[in-house]
Amino acid sequence: MNTFGIGIDIQDSQKFSETEDRPNQTFLDKIFTKKELAYCFGKKEPAQHLGVRFCCKEAVIKALNSLDEFNIHCKGVEITNNESGVPFAHLPEQLASKYVTQVSLTHAAGMCVAVAVVVRKD
Repeated sequence: MNTFGIGIDIQDSQKFSETEDRPNQTFLDKIFTKKELAYCFGKKEPAQHLGVRFCCKEAVIKALNSLDEFNIHCKGVEITNNESGVPFAHLPEQLASKYVTQVSLTHAAGMCVAVAVVVRKD
């Protein structure tokens, strides 16, 4: 039985550059929480922040899928930063009671990458 899952995702941040002026608010609202959108649009280049958070959500979902946890939607995983700027993935309550997550995010030259490790609490 697996006690941990690993997920990784990579995206071109250009996918999110069209949303910088928020022409597709419906698309953004399906994926991101209000807190995430406020954070990303508070940055000089929102596309790379949107892209890397999307990658992180996908990586967390892939890690959870490897633990036989399915039907998790992007908006159900919220990516925030702690006081030191370290990213953190908040899981839905029913999963947060069962798992601990660790994530790592990076973006450069238009590409975004995220890795997630999800460990089952014993």
